[in-house]
Amino acid sequence: MFSSKRFRHFITDPSAVIGALLLFLFVFLAVFAPIVAPQNPYNLKTLDLGMSMKPPIWMEGGEMPFLLGTDGQGRGILSTILFGCRTSLIVGFGVILLAGSFGVLIGLLAGFYRGVTDAVTMRLADIFFSFSTTLMAILMLGVVGTRSILVVIFAISLPDWVRYARVIRGNVMSVQEEDYVVAAKSIGSSDARTIFRHIFPNSIHSLFVVAAVDLAVVIMLEATLSFLGVGVPLTRPSLGMMIANGKRFIYAGNWWMIVFPGAALVGMVVGVNLLADWMREELNPKLQRGEQ
Repeated sequence: MFSSKRFRHFITDPSAVIGALLLFLFVFLAVFAPIVAPQNPYNLKTLDLGMSMKPPIWMEGGEMPFLLGTDGQGRGILSTILFGCRTSLIVGFGVILLAGSFGVLIGLLAGFYRGVTDAVTMRLADIFFSFSTTLMAILMLGVVGTRSILVVIFAISLPDWVRYARVIRGNVMSVQEEDYVVAAKSIGSSDARTIFRHIFPNSIHSLFVVAAVDLAVVIMLEATLSFLGVGVPLTRPSLGMMIANGKRFIYAGNWWMIVFPGAALVGMVVGVNLLADWMREELNPKLQRGEQ
């Protein structure tokens, strides 16, 4: 996956390096948010309504430790952003793990057995793909009636597995015709061994690109759901929820309540997309053959 040749390609590609650094920065800040953040914005004992609506530290009226100002509840914008990034990444990687695992399994079975299995699973995929992911997630969250990170992950994963299933199915159908797969079948290798020992390892490369692109999509979708008020619960920080709360005060001049969370969301998505673009080019078989 990551040979010395690809590493050289990576470090000589400025956009890939910038994307990786941005993603690493946000992951690092999210993981160590309780240590890095100046305050815990969801600890009611540390909140002071007298510190609400404070501007950033470089403006008149700004105070430490609220470097980026505060919101209407006296929570530091910087601290809330750090904890909100953690929520975004938990949902993002959670959806990739759940939807990716289910989609890969479905795609492997459909591509290997074909026939009825392929027809049924792909028609099911077509049904899910015909609906908006956002609308399906909202519908699922409305049906469940409870709000939690796990519910949000499941609601987004419900239609999201289709992209993984379609990609792995196409790869399996291509790899299945290779000589080493035919040889494995001819010596009596079981279906499970053939799939997971010979087919899956040689079909997985494009999944990294799909997962990278999907991470950015899911991060934006989680922010959208929280912005609409149907995402994570109010007790969990979310960049989308911060933007929704901040828009009520934007005309009062409290621009920092919406600009900084929006910038963090854009920075995280841009970092993921830059890295995904590099992976798409690097793992493209046609480009690799062209270099050779």
